[in-house]
Amino acid sequence: MSYANKSLGGFALRLQARCGTPLLAGVLCRAGFERQSRRDILSLYALEFSAGESIYDIDYKLAQAVKKHCGEYICAAGVSACLPWAQNRTGGIIGSPHLEVASADGRLEPIGESLFLQTFPGGPGYVALCHEKTALEELALGLADGLSHDQPGVLAKLLRGISIDTFLIVTDGSGANAKGSVFLEVCGEQSSVSF
Repeated sequence: MSYANKSLGGFALRLQARCGTPLLAGVLCRAGFERQSRRDILSLYALEFSAGESIYDIDYKLAQAVKKHCGEYICAAGVSACLPWAQNRTGGIIGSPHLEVASADGRLEPIGESLFLQTFPGGPGYVALCHEKTALEELALGLADGLSHDQPGVLAKLLRGISIDTFLIVTDGSGANAKGSVFLEVCGEQSSVSF
């Protein structure tokens, strides 16, 4: 399902890579570009994974594929991959496809278009539309003290609690006890997919 406000639209969907890996994806894009954005994300079908890949390689491959396939109208994208052979938490990426790929470090950072990104090693990660960074900074400090890896609903409630109504949350889809999910909210309209 697709949603749009005055400046941003978005969607969350399921797809499967050619190698059989189930994927979840979510996008925040410029309003009116949902169709093109969906086409771009469906290009992730071409991804190939093999059992020998490290957790770093898996996330890097996901991030590079998003970077390669996303048009300039996509402001933020997140993907979760379910790889049953992965032992450690991995398979979840989120951020701007137009910035350099970086590992999760817990910092709150601007990524353009009034969007801010915060990612944690082992997940989750989120992008939120916010015109006043101060509220997010206070939330970010609290989150740095600990948030369960697989609680996108709790994180969504915290974001709504500081009047954020447009955001994208991704959790890792692979590794011990991982429950991959993508949670999208655009102006209060919600969509989510999970494994």
